[in-house]
Amino acid sequence: MDRCVREHPNATKKLSQTPYLFVYGTLMSQFKNPAAAALKMHAVCLGAASMKGLLYVIDYYPGAIYDPASTETVHGEIWLMTDQATLWPILDDYETVETDPDQPPGQESYDRAQVEVWHQNTTFRAWTYLYNLPTPGLAQIESGRFGGDGAY
Repeated sequence: MDRCVREHPNATKKLSQTPYLFVYGTLMSQFKNPAAAALKMHAVCLGAASMKGLLYVIDYYPGAIYDPASTETVHGEIWLMTDQATLWPILDDYETVETDPDQPPGQESYDRAQVEVWHQNTTFRAWTYLYNLPTPGLAQIESGRFGGDGAY
């Protein structure tokens, strides 16, 4: 069942009041994996959203680089998280994010960061996972849309 909805009563609240997550890859509502299932259980998809930046093919999944000055766009979904305490450990593990402040920075594939996203003519501050490794040699997804089927 698609959990995306066109309108949500909290859609105009800012991050300090309600936690948002922007997803652009295998966490989107059409994908079936344990982390996407957890997101569907502990968040509500508000619908299509986008951020400024570049999208790359990493493997069977994409990686995004946020660039607020970019003329290019990464397309995805914005989610309203209803249970952050449950979601963050699951999502951080899935995205290989180091969350232990006592560990030195390593070569994690993704960092969790806040970015500006657009949804229904409204700007939101949302969390997302940004690709953290060098991109030379990676194929850019010119459309900014990840389909998961090799058609970008």
